[in-house]
Amino acid sequence: MVLWSSPLAGREVTIEERIAEAEQVLQMVDAQAEVCLAQLADTSDAGQPAACAELLAAIDGETLAGYLAHCNALKQWRDEYVENPPSAAAAAEGERDLQRLIGIERACGENALRRRARFVTEAFDAINSHRASRLNGLSLQRRLGEIEFQSTLGGWRNELDASSPNRRIHNETLRQFDQLEEELIRRQINRP
Repeated sequence: MVLWSSPLAGREVTIEERIAEAEQVLQMVDAQAEVCLAQLADTSDAGQPAACAELLAAIDGETLAGYLAHCNALKQWRDEYVENPPSAAAAAEGERDLQRLIGIERACGENALRRRARFVTEAFDAINSHRASRLNGLSLQRRLGEIEFQSTLGGWRNELDASSPNRRIHNETLRQFDQLEEELIRRQINRP
């Protein structure tokens, strides 16, 4: 089993290092998903291939937690930068900050995992198909309920973005939404 551990633990981490770590996690998870897909294609037994179990463990464990921690810190830096832009005297730093903002969006932006990892979505679909064939499918009503929940969650998040006058409350609520999304991912992964 391949576990991800950050070499940056225990020291002050720069924005660039956080971006690199987040991108490294995306690449690692994508590589695991590619191996999972290959094993699913090669296997004819009813069990789940080891690479797929490793992929699910990575997403459900410390790997995803580390990724989310880096992304939370990066998004906080981005929000502070946008709310308090640098003065004209600091314009020389503008190119570096622009590259940071681009890196943050690429590594942690909305749907970053889906956009930056070529095999993860396909692997999840294949794992679910594999499970479905073993368990004679999942309840359509359950899937519709999950889709409705995700849609509602997205709507609440958009309403919060548009109406929150208190930034601290806004950030705390977004953090709770992120935890809720993480729990939803875990439930989907562990669903029979």
